[in-house]
Order: sequence, then structure tokens, then C-alpha cells
Amino acid sequence: MDRISSKKGKITATFIALLLTATFIASLLPQTTATPTTITTIIPNRGAVETIVRVIGEIDNPNGSYTIFFDEEEMKNGTAIDRTVNDTLIIPHRPEGNYTVRLHDVTGNTNGTATFTIETAYYIEAIVPTQPEQLQEGEPTKIWVNVTGGAENTLYWANITITDPSGAVYYNDTLRLTNTANTGNGEGSRTYPTDFSSGAHTNYTGTYNIAFNGTLTGNFTVGLTNATEYHRFQFVNVRATGYTQSNESAWLNITHVNTGKTVFSENVSAIGSVIKADWLIPGNASMGLYTATVTNSTTLGTTKPIPDIQNLTIVKIPFQVQTKKLDGEALAGVKVEVYNATGSSPVAIDWTDEEGFASLSVDGGNYTIEASWAIKPVEYVLVGALVNQSIRKSVNITLWCWIAHLNMAISPPLPFINLTLTYH
Repeated sequence: MDRISSKKGKITATFIALLLTATFIASLLPQTTATPTTITTIIPNRGAVETIVRVIGEIDNPNGSYTIFFDEEEMKNGTAIDRTVNDTLIIPHRPEGNYTVRLHDVTGNTNGTATFTIETAYYIEAIVPTQPEQLQEGEPTKIWVNVTGGAENTLYWANITITDPSGAVYYNDTLRLTNTANTGNGEGSRTYPTDFSSGAHTNYTGTYNIAFNGTLTGNFTVGLTNATEYHRFQFVNVRATGYTQSNESAWLNITHVNTGKTVFSENVSAIGSVIKADWLIPGNASMGLYTATVTNSTTLGTTKPIPDIQNLTIVKIPFQVQTKKLDGEALAGVKVEVYNATGSSPVAIDWTDEEGFASLSVDGGNYTIEASWAIKPVEYVLVGALVNQSIRKSVNITLWCWIAHLNMAISPPLPFINLTLTYH
């Protein structure tokens, strides 16, 4: 029994020694800990609604999925690179104040947070035609104002003033914006000149400055013509207002700036204080800058403090050609050339992109369009043509090319047959 007890004691002592040794060795090994989900940076950390914010941080799980929330609204999701998250979000509409941005590790169900502060922002804008079209003399425009990131459930007030090109100032009765409710947004509009003080008008060419509560500013432009840029064969519509004398008339002249040549001149009678006329740009009009002027031709007629004068430009017409194979597939890498009726050299040239489009521009007129396929680095073969194409406005033209996939077989099957193809 003593020998057995002694043996058991030795085994126990050995086991305890092994445990101590293992514990000691483990204490010397490098320790690993989980990386906490965290937002290290948000840039910027304050700003207006619709600010683009970059969120940089880490999640627990390498190459794991993440979601980014703003005020508990899901904004973005993606996959981390290793543990790194680098993404952007657009600040949604909320009232002013501090909000939580939360980075969520989907797999580990852990979160990191940061704070973004929404600041109140004010905006004012005149609603005008899209360039190159423009507002003409005598026409009204909407003045739109709004606030974002405002105090919740609040009615904001706006005072709008307009300063015309002569320096005269006109104002509206104070505008009450819509209730911001729970979004922080309020908005409203007034029509200039009808909703503004007595004498307000758009009778002058030039820049009209607008102001919201005297500090936030913007502007809009009034011109003589319905656009500032034209192509051949388009109508230039001229409108001048404020000619209020009885039986008043005025000269309308359009002059090519480089040559000084007057290309259009007409004496026009005012109807309801408005001088109106149209000039059809001829097919041989020179490209470049022109000046339109309206001057009174009536004795003791209206003299405007801001002369009716404005520049306009006649430019080439942009258009696109899309080349396609006979099976309808877009054909890339094709040289597209445009020829006029009298010239042997192309007036425009481009190569089609991956979707088969070539972008070109020409003077208004009739043209032949050719497509050529490269059979060698500097050698092309004609594969498609369109003759007598009328181009008087921006268009998209489809050019079918004589290219197709061919599958040929000898039936019944025979070996060692040479096939020779020729083209015309």
C-alpha cells in the first residue's frame, strides 16, 4: 500500500508540475484581443443637410459586412477591407442638432459611434430657363427660398429684395415659409415682379441681384434674346420692353462682331410697350460672336437708363452617330467622317466608343456620313454610309455597317477545303 500511495503521489506531483509549466509558457506567448468596432474619423463632423460625410473606422471581423446608420436610419452598407471601413454618406433631412452616426459590425453585432451636428442653412434661387436659353425682358420669374436643418416645427420668415441693373431696389411683403415639422425644412416662393413693390420690372438687360433677409444673395440675368447660343437655321427671338410712348418704334440690329457687318436690321413698332422680332439664321451665317441692339427710332421716344444691347453666339451643331452591325450590335472603333456636298476632305471626324457612339459637330446643312473599318493600322475600308443627311439641330443618327458574323460549313462535310471571300 505504501508503494501504491507513493506512486500516486508522484503522478499527482508530476501533473501539477505540468500544469504550472503550461501556465508559465502561456504567460510568455503573445496575447490576442478582439479589435473593437469604432469610428476613428468623420469628415466633416458638422454641416448642412445633404453634406457628404466620410466615415473612417474599424470593425471586429476581417473582411466582414458593415452597416452605417444616421439617427438610426440605415444609410450605407458594404464589406470592410481587412477590418477597415472607409465610406461616405449624405446627411438626410433632419432639424438642427447633434445626431449619432453608428458603424455596425453585422457578424459581431458590435457598434462604434460618433456625433454629427446639423446646422441651419438658407437658400435663395431664381427659377429661370436652362442655359443657353434665358429669361427675356418683360418676363416674370419665381424666386424660391427655403431653409434646411431649421428648428423643429417652426415657421421661418423671409424678406426678399431685388436690385435691378440700374441699382433700383424692390422688395416683397415678408414671406412666411412652410412649417418645418419634423424634417427641419421650410420653403416658399414669390413671383418677380408681380409680388414685389410698385415699379418692379424686368425691362432691362443685365444682372438682377436677389437677397434673402439682406444677407444671403444670388442673381439672375435678363436678356433681349430667348437664348445666348444658336445654330444655323434657328430663329433668334428678340424682345425688348418698356417702350411706352405713343406710336413708338425702334431699330433692331444684329451685327457680326468680327467683321462689323450688320446681318439683320428692322424698324419695329411697339405693341403694348413691347418691341418684338425674329431673325432666321441663314445656312451661310458665319460662326462666332454677334451683338443685338434695340435703339429708339421715335422722336422724343423712350430712353432707357440701361441700353438694350446683348451678345449672342452662333456655334456648330453637336450631334452623335451610332454605328451598328447588321445584327444590331453596337460597333466600336469605327472611324466616322462627315463630308459636305462640295468638299473632298471631312469637316468632322471621330472614332466610335464601346457603345458605338461618335460625337461630332458641324455647321447646319446637308452632309454625307461615312463609317470605315481598320483592316490595317493605317488602312481603312468603307463599311457604311448615309447620303444627304440634313443636320439642323442636335440629333442621334444610326449608321448601319456592312459587318456581320458569318458561319460557313461544307455539306456534306469534306476535309482540306480552302474558302476564299471577296467583298464589294
